[in-house]
Amino acid sequence: MEHPTRSPRGHRWPRQEYWAPRRLPIRDVRRRLEELDPASQDVEVAHLALEVLTPPRIAVFAYAIGAARTNASPRIAERQVREGRGDQIAHPRERIADTLTFFGELMRCGHRSAEGRAVCDRINGIHREVGRIRNEDQIFVLSQLAFGPEIIGRAMGRQPFSHHVLDGLFHFWLGVGRAMKLKDLPETRPELAAWALDYERRCFEPSADGQMGAEGYRRGLETWFPRPARRLVRRVFVAAMDEPMRECLGYQAVSPAAVAAWRLLWRATLATTPGRLVRLDSTWTNAFSRVGPDPDLRSIGFGTTNTRT
Repeated sequence: MEHPTRSPRGHRWPRQEYWAPRRLPIRDVRRRLEELDPASQDVEVAHLALEVLTPPRIAVFAYAIGAARTNASPRIAERQVREGRGDQIAHPRERIADTLTFFGELMRCGHRSAEGRAVCDRINGIHREVGRIRNEDQIFVLSQLAFGPEIIGRAMGRQPFSHHVLDGLFHFWLGVGRAMKLKDLPETRPELAAWALDYERRCFEPSADGQMGAEGYRRGLETWFPRPARRLVRRVFVAAMDEPMRECLGYQAVSPAAVAAWRLLWRATLATTPGRLVRLDSTWTNAFSRVGPDPDLRSIGFGTTNTRT
């Protein structure tokens, strides 16, 4: 996908050198991440951290945990479940794949570009079709995307990214929120963190829809793993939840021994050999799109499950 060198506002478009069809050692990718500016090069930060360094199954796991957390708010859960007719209940695998494809297109095009704004317009169109989705609830969902790696890092006892990278991810999702025209967006990481905590105190509450919605994400997550591993995946899914989330969604606490084992596995995953090669042109679009590597946005998302390939 070709882009001009600069946007109308003076921002650089995603620098295509970071999407080049070549391999680099993990240590070099991490070094490049620390050299990028987290505010003006947030798209490049998001791409290298989420698409290049994060294996697709780990990306699905992280997304499913964050999305399940939003169902602890009965208002969000009711709109996702919709009396069992919601895509996350009826077609959980396709729902996850399409969402990550949209995010992949945002990282490939950048939220400042016309193509990126078209992705946001398609997402907003889906929200209008679903109906009754509040601005405040959308900001909370955005906060879970911005803080997802950090939240899982706390639960598992080790952060996957540096503070510098987490700052870049915050700016990326903030830019997406602006492109989606969300109102009253907190402008800094501390402000958004405080806002999200206040939202949880006001809105988190156990509900049948919340349990059903979380189970939809759990079922969708499991489809990305071999059948023999799915029981383990379910336990890790619950182990990554904090107590307020787990209680609202109706899950029993995992034993301390199991949590210790999952944390050991998490640390081992993060300690991947720095010299291992990864592809710079890895994208969530290629990994998750149901309709090919250059998807027509109208063929994915709400109401399109019958078009899957």
